[in-house]
Amino acid sequence: VSSGQIRLALIDTKYSNAYLYHKALPYEGYQDGEFFDVQELFSKISSLIKECEETTFISLDEILIGVPGEFTSVVCQHVDYDLGVRRKVNDKDVAFLFETGRDSLNEENQIAISTAPIYYLLDDKEKVINPIGKNVNKLSGLISYVLCEKSFIKLFDSIAQSNGVKFNYTSSILAEVMFLIPENVRDQGVIFVDYGYISTTVNYVQGDGIVYSISFSLGSGNIAADLTIVNEIPFEHSLELLKKVNLNIKPITEDEYVIFIKKDNYAYNMRIVNEIVLARLEDIA
Repeated sequence: VSSGQIRLALIDTKYSNAYLYHKALPYEGYQDGEFFDVQELFSKISSLIKECEETTFISLDEILIGVPGEFTSVVCQHVDYDLGVRRKVNDKDVAFLFETGRDSLNEENQIAISTAPIYYLLDDKEKVINPIGKNVNKLSGLISYVLCEKSFIKLFDSIAQSNGVKFNYTSSILAEVMFLIPENVRDQGVIFVDYGYISTTVNYVQGDGIVYSISFSLGSGNIAADLTIVNEIPFEHSLELLKKVNLNIKPITEDEYVIFIKKDNYAYNMRIVNEIVLARLEDIA
């Protein structure tokens, strides 16, 4: 679920990079944590589910929903778990550590959908990424919890029920980070920006979790609107221009971006386009 598209993908269990079904539909999107057109959202999701089932001859029982950053918040907290005696840490200990931290969360209006460690601490305060098999009396850690608005889950649960499927939920940001950024890079800490059509989420990620996250309703659609207004060009042209923009080069006066719209080509001054894009990016920053 992004601010410009609803996408459904069915992955082949034999080949993780192969799709049995993959389609995205544009829709009105959302702003400030509210969908513009709930009925359209309902219709688009339902049509994707129906088409997927008819195309693949597979009845969908469960669908994993990637919740966008604008409907989530991140809580990072230090959690302790006393094992009672000195022994090796196992998977159940780690799971209990996560649950111990969750007990202190305020889940009145939100619910935790993703839990991940930033790092673990052993008895001697040694930081480790994986504590399994370590001998300790007490296991501690900085744990990241991604909480989703209950109103989002209530809305999507109603869509799921109407389509005879079950929706499970996870943080789309965390899923992207774990897929795109190598483990050794994450362990050092990295800034990850999810830049959407009318929504952007900026995150600081470390280890396997999100330390900090902030979302705001500005995205590529806003930049395209700036290009349209300043250059007095069609919005369709502006969207194509954004695909060409390269802010790492210093254009000379006559340099141009060339785009193709319906078999016709159009040229726009590269320096002017870059200046407009940079101005909006400075606002976002």
